[in-house]
Amino acid sequence: MKHPKISDLFDTLQAPDLPLEPDSACSAERIKAATLAKIQASQGQSPRHPRRKYKTLILAAALTLALSVGALAANDLLPGHIFQSFFGTGLGSNAEGVVEYTDDGRLVTNLPAWERVEVDASLAEEVLTPYLTTTDETISYAGYTLALEANLYDPATGCGLASYTLENPDGVTGYQVLEDGELWFDNQTVFARTDQAGHLFLDSGRSSDTKLCILEYYIAAAPLKDLDLELGAFVPDPENGGVYGETQDTLSIPLKAAQLPLAQAEQAGSLPAVTLSPIGLSLSLTPPAAGDKDRDDLADTISYLALEYADGSRYVILDTVNFLDNSSYALCPSDSSSIYSFNRLVDTRQVVKVLVNGQEIPL
Repeated sequence: MKHPKISDLFDTLQAPDLPLEPDSACSAERIKAATLAKIQASQGQSPRHPRRKYKTLILAAALTLALSVGALAANDLLPGHIFQSFFGTGLGSNAEGVVEYTDDGRLVTNLPAWERVEVDASLAEEVLTPYLTTTDETISYAGYTLALEANLYDPATGCGLASYTLENPDGVTGYQVLEDGELWFDNQTVFARTDQAGHLFLDSGRSSDTKLCILEYYIAAAPLKDLDLELGAFVPDPENGGVYGETQDTLSIPLKAAQLPLAQAEQAGSLPAVTLSPIGLSLSLTPPAAGDKDRDDLADTISYLALEYADGSRYVILDTVNFLDNSSYALCPSDSSSIYSFNRLVDTRQVVKVLVNGQEIPL
């Protein structure tokens, strides 16, 4: 099945009385045969939490502010604090996934199985802590304050991690949290996000009624010099009805240009080129010649994606047959490229090959 085009993104616009849906990953619907039958039976219904696939082109907007930004020492933000949140077991695991229907057969939750693992704190401190940035600057709107805890950006794959807080002494409202920890803001209050495509998760262990600790896995389709944190509100849209999200203030974070430890492989025949970092993976093929419609989009052809380590163990990132997705976010910047943000920390020095479907790509 082909990716929807950019115009198809308008299909996700909600009726005025429904909450806005979040950005979707590019990966395919991963539903077993029995589940697919139910989905087909409920066509025309609007699922609450589908995992659909989209191609998205992102252009980064850069607004420069005078910020005090620098590398964080391990004592400032220990990997046990930030990286346990992003890559540890706090968001839980579910070997079966979560698929739920209403009494009338409407799909309301569709989450493939996922597995979280323990973090090697010494590895995190070694390969990630030197690349963190932070700032003491904050922005505020309508009683809410948005503050960055730490950000890490990998220019080689486009993957990034942003940890930030949204605080209101009168209480934070208007959000929901899925079974896997993913955070959505309803269309009734303010929202916080970066200016990039990504998924937000709630660090519930550190959050409270007045403060949300937000973890965002984002992917930039084009190289970034700055990351914008946005604080916004849902405002009425008289022309089209309903509401839309309007940015009220922006905190711009200059990014480091340093490369994280990488492992790479060049394109070989039909196998894509690979760039592997500790937090993400990018796959790319030479774009097809103009007018060539015989080749499927790269993301559409991937049903199994895994990393194999020197000891023979595997990190299975995607397995559509077994309804498994261990990416935290996935993006398809073009027909010929796919990027996956990991839900665990990877030691690139220990990875010997990438497996795409039944083929192996040595690193």
